[in-house]
Amino acid sequence: MSSSTSTNDVTISKSMKFSEDQRRKLIGKLAAISRGKDLNSHDHDEKISSDSNYSNDSNIIPIFILAFLFVNLDLSIGSDYVNDSTIQIIAYYCFNLRVINLNNCIHITDSSLESLSIHHCASSLVSINLCGCRKITDIGIKMLSDYCQALTSLNVADCGKITDKSIIKISKGCPRLRQIRLSDCPRITEQSIEALILNCPRLCWLDIARIGRITDSTVRLIANKCKDNIEWLNLARPSPIEAVYSSALTTIANHSFSLICLTIIGCKLVTCESLRYLAQLRRKSGHLGCITMGDAVGITEEDIESITNEPEGLLSGWQKSSVDENSLKEILDGVSWDDVGTWYDERSRMW
Repeated sequence: MSSSTSTNDVTISKSMKFSEDQRRKLIGKLAAISRGKDLNSHDHDEKISSDSNYSNDSNIIPIFILAFLFVNLDLSIGSDYVNDSTIQIIAYYCFNLRVINLNNCIHITDSSLESLSIHHCASSLVSINLCGCRKITDIGIKMLSDYCQALTSLNVADCGKITDKSIIKISKGCPRLRQIRLSDCPRITEQSIEALILNCPRLCWLDIARIGRITDSTVRLIANKCKDNIEWLNLARPSPIEAVYSSALTTIANHSFSLICLTIIGCKLVTCESLRYLAQLRRKSGHLGCITMGDAVGITEEDIESITNEPEGLLSGWQKSSVDENSLKEILDGVSWDDVGTWYDERSRMW
């Protein structure tokens, strides 16, 4: 999935005609501006132009004049400069904002999510990337669920403080959700996954690698309830407390005809029989393009060789690759899990 943008898009990213130094200065300037005024606590009718701190700086005013054009903001390139004050000013002025990438913006807290939730942009936001924002807690995520109900893509990977409470709330408050990354969130369990499956009928990208717990029955539920939509599924390294068995993967292979990418790294109880069923799925659907299965000890090189040599030719046309879940762009036409939280589709406005 790639971002579909309109002619009004203004993206602070590598695609614009900004040098890296210019991008960093712009982001830093936004932070510096917002330190002079608490926009959450002041009267919203107060005009910024009336403050001499702003109106006397000709380099700053154009930012506010053009702010309504900002639709897709990538602040990850200047993550060291981004803090709650930066997001406060953006949320106040960028009222048409649809996508915001805060990947690895480690200084932001729940206050940033509050700013995005209480201003006009809350109703237009469809994608938020909070990957690596480790100060974010359930409080901020619950704010998103209450006010940003148009969300279709959310990335909270490596946000270790969030729990099932906020993700269950997201599942109920944001039923349009199509993509979510929960990998490396140790306090997330199968309760969140089941809530997402039951409350978000269009869910098609689900990353639950290395979460606190996932059960075999949850994987079966994914296969049965998301069978018409699921395209990308990451089950890498499930908790040692619970296991994902080969039979659950067989259920996926028998039902998930839209599946494009499946990651089963570290699923130690998955066997070559599942691989055979997945190869059959590829032949039937024509969609499955990648199975990442390193350290799945139940599938050996000999097993792969055996299936390859079978008369049915189930693995015909497949190639082995050393890429992992973090480098899928190399083999999937530039698409990867990193796109979650930065994705925007014009059709999402038609929901």
